[in-house]
Amino acid sequence: MGAAASVEDSVLMDAVREEYAKGEAAGAPDEAVFEAIQARLRHLEDTVDSARATEEAKDKVVIVAEDPGLHGSPSDHALGRLTSLSYVHLDTTQERGKQVSQSLKAIPTTLKQDHTKYRRPTITRELVDDLSMAFTIDVLVDPATFKLLLAFSRDVPFAVDRLQFWADVQNYRSLPSAQYTDRMLRKIYEKFVSPASPTPICVPTQMLAEIRALYESPAGIQSAGVFSDAQALCKRDLEKDVFPRFRKHVLFQNMVSLGEVAGAPLSCVAQPDALPGDVDDRYSFDAVLNDENKLRFFKTYCIESRTAENLVFYCEVEECKRLPNQSYIQARARKIFDTYIKEGAKRHINLTASMHEEMATKSEGTFDPIMYHDAQYLVVEYVRLELWGPFSHSPEYLAFTQQQTSSAAGPQHWDPYHPAITEEQMRILMAQLDETEPELLYDRAMAIPVTALANVGKASSVQVDPLVMLLHDKIAHRAFKAFLVKRHKEHCVAFIDEVDEFNTLPGIEFMHHTAKKLYKKYVSDAAKLQVDMSTKLRQDIVAKLSSPTIDMFKPVVHHVKQGLLRDSLLRYFKSPTFAELKLTGSDPQLASEITTAVTKGSLEMPHLDVILANPKYVGNFKKFLRLQHCVENLIFYEEVEEFRRLPSYQIVLRSAKKIIDKYININTSRHPIRLPDHLHDAMVANLDQADKTYFTDAVQEVMDSLRTQDVPDFLDSSAFLALVGSWALMDEQYAIRQLIGDLELAYFRHRLYLSQAKPKTAR
Repeated sequence: MGAAASVEDSVLMDAVREEYAKGEAAGAPDEAVFEAIQARLRHLEDTVDSARATEEAKDKVVIVAEDPGLHGSPSDHALGRLTSLSYVHLDTTQERGKQVSQSLKAIPTTLKQDHTKYRRPTITRELVDDLSMAFTIDVLVDPATFKLLLAFSRDVPFAVDRLQFWADVQNYRSLPSAQYTDRMLRKIYEKFVSPASPTPICVPTQMLAEIRALYESPAGIQSAGVFSDAQALCKRDLEKDVFPRFRKHVLFQNMVSLGEVAGAPLSCVAQPDALPGDVDDRYSFDAVLNDENKLRFFKTYCIESRTAENLVFYCEVEECKRLPNQSYIQARARKIFDTYIKEGAKRHINLTASMHEEMATKSEGTFDPIMYHDAQYLVVEYVRLELWGPFSHSPEYLAFTQQQTSSAAGPQHWDPYHPAITEEQMRILMAQLDETEPELLYDRAMAIPVTALANVGKASSVQVDPLVMLLHDKIAHRAFKAFLVKRHKEHCVAFIDEVDEFNTLPGIEFMHHTAKKLYKKYVSDAAKLQVDMSTKLRQDIVAKLSSPTIDMFKPVVHHVKQGLLRDSLLRYFKSPTFAELKLTGSDPQLASEITTAVTKGSLEMPHLDVILANPKYVGNFKKFLRLQHCVENLIFYEEVEEFRRLPSYQIVLRSAKKIIDKYININTSRHPIRLPDHLHDAMVANLDQADKTYFTDAVQEVMDSLRTQDVPDFLDSSAFLALVGSWALMDEQYAIRQLIGDLELAYFRHRLYLSQAKPKTAR
């Protein structure tokens, strides 16, 4: 994505703040203020669309020779994420971008919304966060703000060590579990080494026997090193037998053209068979294996020639070598304990004595991955209560929030390309997929040309978290949930979905913001539209600002209505402005009642209420009050009524309790989600403190479980192949662009397995 197509967060929020300040200064009603904000955002959106129209052509999946956009160098890595979920750990500053900014950056040129994705951005949430300065876990997750917080806390006893402890534990918790590594090793054995393997590798029988003996031993296969000798033989066969043929294939020339320009010095484009001797090793066998872009072409060739077993085995073993084993995870946990927890540790964090004793007891045996959770939670609370207040008002942090600039954000894993499909078409497609035979979806998935897969340029610029993608994409979400139904675990995805909805509730922060806005606009001594009230009423409102409720302005509203009844209503009913309503024709009974009351001079509150209850009458009444230069009381009344219709914090608590009772509490849930005892007990006991981060740890536990136990099996199942076929039925180009990383490897495995039933082509 070019720089012109990237709207920086600071620019976006500056625009929102600027329009908001203009409206406040002019005393404009909220409707006008938010219309101005929306118009400004639409202007920024048009800027994005215009720039993307230029850039999007470079991202089309076409033949490489016709695609100049595929000749650039790979961009920096960026982790795709589900923006509305709080459990995804962010690695770069630009990835902390606001939901508003992310939604603008994701807008396609032909549609205002991508209807293939679940996306719930809310400008309300972002406006509240920026104006209320509420603490969120993003402050610790974002490297830039974490570094600022470390510098700010350097003179506070234990603060820096506690922050470093939190960061080390967070990194430790983000590691794939030892169980996941063990599961991946077992899958490699079953797919390539087992006597029942559908795609056995070609290695000596003695080597296979040794691996099988280790697999059947009580300890099992402990590390990917067990496969090293077999992997080396597979690599040698690929280099000596398959790669020379690949260099003569048209796919090799396509691969070279991805990064070379014909006619340039030392260019390899259009070389007939072999690389020239005076060219470096950019296209050697090892260079191809170590470059994701080039490797896609080699994989494609192997699939086409049905010689992919050795390459897939090699790639999967390489992936497993990067995963931590049990000894590494235990060593990391031990290092954290020795550095921060044990008595006499050089960076002792000085938490409660009971907590240190508890962790010391747990450290005597095997380290449990959850043993640091409680301590980490205490550190977060310490930051929230002790550090955040002064830090959020420090000159360094304020300067950062006001002047922060970011480089162009890396591509999201869902890619700038979006199918031209409307919401209604998407609904019809989902219904059609329900009636489609799985075999047809399998065939459609297998019909995707493998050369098109190779020609997806710049593949290495995107790293996909398969689970995030499955939850984000509508078709994938449904397929994965159907797969989990067979395992009786569909409630895990339902839990994540409901937490996602819960996180969009405005909650107490929005009430704080709105209450303060009403106070500043109508109640404070400096208010430009000050409403007449007693000093006691004014003091009562000030006292309630720290803990607002929907009824906090009720006494003032009663006072305002009494003033309207006493001072304005009679004059209004006698005015030419009221006569414009022509009530005699539209509502003769009401006209008669008002005329009688005016004649007797006995107007009562019901007469005012009937005017305030009808939008047409209110507009006419407001017109009269403007002519009398006393409209502020009526505007205040209207805004308070809007305030009272906000989702109160009680709604937030009820929503949280519903989720707790349905999924968490073992005493009320039919299918409780398995959580650590301490986390379960803490969530049930602290329900009255629910906020938007309340379910963060529980969601992370569920995500870790799904990622470790279910996603690998889903990718190896026929359900995944049906998913690829469903994508292809909707838009083949869209399907191709989803097959990156683990999804690409899984798709190649399926093609490899299904090709075994067919005779291999002559070599």
